[in-house]
Amino acid sequence: MIYDYTNFSKSFCKVSTAECLKNIDNAQSFNLVAISGVGITFFLKYLESRSKDKFVFINTYEMPEFTKDAFFQQVVIKLGGRPSLDLNENIQKTKLLVEENLASHKKKLIFVFNRLDRLAKVMDQTLFDNLRFFRDQDRSRVIMIFVSSQKLIEAKADEIKDVLTLVSKTTYFKPYDQESLKEILKLNPMNIVENSAIVLSGGHHNLYSVLTRCQNLDNALSDPMVELLIKDMYFSLDRKKREDLNKATKGSKVLTDEYLFGTGMLKKVGNHLETFTPLLAEFIKEETGTILPVMENRLFSFLVKNKGNIVSKEEIFDEVWKEQDGIASEWSLNSLVYRLRNHSGYDKNRFVLKSVKKVGYVLYDGHDE
Repeated sequence: MIYDYTNFSKSFCKVSTAECLKNIDNAQSFNLVAISGVGITFFLKYLESRSKDKFVFINTYEMPEFTKDAFFQQVVIKLGGRPSLDLNENIQKTKLLVEENLASHKKKLIFVFNRLDRLAKVMDQTLFDNLRFFRDQDRSRVIMIFVSSQKLIEAKADEIKDVLTLVSKTTYFKPYDQESLKEILKLNPMNIVENSAIVLSGGHHNLYSVLTRCQNLDNALSDPMVELLIKDMYFSLDRKKREDLNKATKGSKVLTDEYLFGTGMLKKVGNHLETFTPLLAEFIKEETGTILPVMENRLFSFLVKNKGNIVSKEEIFDEVWKEQDGIASEWSLNSLVYRLRNHSGYDKNRFVLKSVKKVGYVLYDGHDE
């Protein structure tokens, strides 16, 4: 659906708009980082309406599959060309189309790669060399915006980090303020603006949409879709960021994580810190509030300390049953592992505890692998 953004107020995303337009004016390609699902596409379309330059949107959500072929086919289409089935031919077509666009007008050519991090598995040096070649045809007029849910410099895939040769800075985007979110909702006359859901969403567009279908906003986390969205949001973060969020919900005021503040996941209100939606804080308190029994906690703590490494049964006996001088039976260990795996304080979605036959156990963090 095509929306008209030209009637938006001047206060719409004022800070983010000014910063992004400044990057474009300075011919800086940059990494635009936002919480997944926040609805950043609306902002990008508004940014296009505020600029005199030509925007070319390459959206991974529109690709039938995450491949280089699909990527360059979309680039050719968005530049106004007809793609072929041959990858190299599409790369050459892209080069020619960039040249034609630059020659036909004096505008800058702004490539917006939305959620490039979703293509991590097919990224390699050759692809980034191609993008760099397109940009270098005229660095003052070809600008690239790489939109991602985490800083590309922190991306798990080493290949993604090669994109840093293309970007000169990282710019963050916070969730919408209430009035800006209302302007977005009013784009579609079929939308009914629900103020209570707007407040509870914290300006996160996808969360707002889910909340409008929730039967009881007073206990929104009881809704499976709301809980799943908040849970995915939390566990998409690496361990250090989760720990900082946990500390913030417990009253800590001294946090330095640039990402959490930059994306607005955490904000300072008076003398204390708050999550952008109270639902996130509520989820964290429930998630971290379940206490493991003494023996299970001792085993779990020891495994976490040695996460990713095989821990022998003898080491476990010495640590967990140290009051008994490390004396315990094989059955006792098997029983303890079973109880740990099935306790509500152990997150099966996050942790993977594997048995190494005749040797011991190894604990993995599934979100850090």
